[in-house]
Amino acid sequence: MSVEANRRFEAILGAAAAEKLGSLADDVASQDFPDAYVSKPASSTESSKR
Repeated sequence: MSVEANRRFEAILGAAAAEKLGSLADDVASQDFPDAYVSKPASSTESSKR
């Protein structure tokens, strides 16, 4: 995401919320996220609870 986009998110959400959102986006974008999701049994995933 561009620096300008980051500034807009921060202006709208506030610094703390924008930082948390950025951290979450980094986690989801990493290879660790799909690896961890796929490695869990189907009964422990959120989608199976719906």
